[in-house]
Amino acid sequence: MLKKITLSCCCFLLISSHVIAQQTAKPASKKSTFKKAIIPASLITLGFILNKSALEKDINKSILKTVKSGFHTNADDYLVLSPAAIALAANFAGIEAKNHWFDQGKNVFIATTGTYLITNGLKNLLHKTRPDGSNADSMPSGHSSMSFAAATVLYEEYKNTNKTIAYSGFATSSAVVYFRMANNKHWVSDTLVGAGIGIAVAKLVYLIEPLKNFNPFKNTHGITVFPAISDDGFSLAFTKRF
Repeated sequence: MLKKITLSCCCFLLISSHVIAQQTAKPASKKSTFKKAIIPASLITLGFILNKSALEKDINKSILKTVKSGFHTNADDYLVLSPAAIALAANFAGIEAKNHWFDQGKNVFIATTGTYLITNGLKNLLHKTRPDGSNADSMPSGHSSMSFAAATVLYEEYKNTNKTIAYSGFATSSAVVYFRMANNKHWVSDTLVGAGIGIAVAKLVYLIEPLKNFNPFKNTHGITVFPAISDDGFSLAFTKRF
């Protein structure tokens, strides 16, 4: 039973992306905007319902049983912003996206920065102890929130031109969730709330389009600069396609 519940929680994150896809394909309206909020709101609500519950502890124990005792991997650190890396590679390969490469990078930067600030603000407010007892920064999961924010940007950019690329970010983000729990760094509720925050912030970025007209590279070709933010700080990727 526990394994089924655990699998359901992991699959819920992937299924959510498909539901989002159906919702975002419609013209913008108050009704569609409300629908777009259903998935992130549901993730956050479910997270707080499970928070510190006996069921949550059982789910985490079930996850830990899927790996060896003392298991640790850095895969979650490398995968956290893999959706941004996928977008970078797609731009370099010349695959059509919704926006110019600079606007994509700008949206990733704004979405991940906003997500980072909200996530860390909640960490300081909630003071939830991690499963391994290392500190009280467990909720929400920063890796999950950042990864799902980047994944949502990737989806928004490629949903109409390349479905494989559009959905790939949600797959890698779900892997991040699994590894954070397998590393015994987060409870399942932490990852659900984090994912909901990341998706919500990225959706908001595409709704209000901040700095919409700011693009000093609009008329350039072959150059890609992709900014991002992670737990370790800021980074800037630069590529030139000849």
